[in-house]
Amino acid sequence: MKEIIVSLKNTRKQKRITLKSLSQKTGISIKQLSKIENFKAIPRLSTLQKIAEALEVEISITNSSFYSAIQEKKRKK
Repeated sequence: MKEIIVSLKNTRKQKRITLKSLSQKTGISIKQLSKIENFKAIPRLSTLQKIAEALEVEISITNSSFYSAIQEKKRKK
């Protein structure tokens, strides 16, 4: 998850998109976006997807242990 957040933050900075602009595009508060980028909040995958869409990038999860954890959690429901 950390790698995804770092990648999204770097993409935002490369594209020179401010937190204010990203907030307007996603509907996520500036405060929450800042917490996510600084690892003070653990975002849902849907939140990361919303950020990625606003930045016009895709999220790719390749860490098999993270994928397994998601799959296992779904099976318990």
